[in-house]
Amino acid sequence: MRIWGLIAALMCFGGIANAAPIAIVNANFEDQTALDVSHSLGNYNNGAGSIPGWSTNWRNNAGVWAPNAEARATSFSNTGDFDIGHQVAYLNDETGLYQNTGALIKSGAQYTLSALFGNRARLDFGGVFGLYAETADGTITRLVESAIADPGVGLLGAQTLVLYAEMATQFAGQTLGIFFIGENGQVVIDNVLLDENVLVNPIPAAAWLFGTALAGGVFASRRKRKAAAKSSA
Repeated sequence: MRIWGLIAALMCFGGIANAAPIAIVNANFEDQTALDVSHSLGNYNNGAGSIPGWSTNWRNNAGVWAPNAEARATSFSNTGDFDIGHQVAYLNDETGLYQNTGALIKSGAQYTLSALFGNRARLDFGGVFGLYAETADGTITRLVESAIADPGVGLLGAQTLVLYAEMATQFAGQTLGIFFIGENGQVVIDNVLLDENVLVNPIPAAAWLFGTALAGGVFASRRKRKAAAKSSA
């Protein structure tokens, strides 16, 4: 029985995954920003580079929106996820938020990106989020992306996507980045999380062959002993 216990231990050990979060600058968009525009639904800022840790691209406005009492009572009246004054990122039509995490993609690793998304006030809501790889010379490849699901006007919902190990291996050594793109309405973003999962000491093929051969040898030996016992009886 000991040999089967050893093989089972090898199988379990080979499936252990080590998960570690990747640091994202200003992941909750709470860093102080220069609020340079006043709006009836709160203060928010405009322009590229106005959000610490993030860059903006495309056109129109992307920034940080700080819901005040009026905003809490209107756009997000059906959720308790926002406290008064809590800051969230937003994307207007055809705007983007990007961040190069500085983490190098590892061969055989799996990456999971999740965030909280909200529909501030519009029915024509839409956007995408995903992960990209960036080379040393600045070449960017969008690796995986998913449409942002509409949680309903004034509501928030969590979404997750995965960059699987097969594709990660193809871009190993490049820097991993995250992106959000607004396509319609006004997309709200909060609580961005990115995890890296790496297989810890996977069992090599030689070990599996050794274990299988060892198990076969034990089985054959037991059959011979049983046969010998019967013939002597």
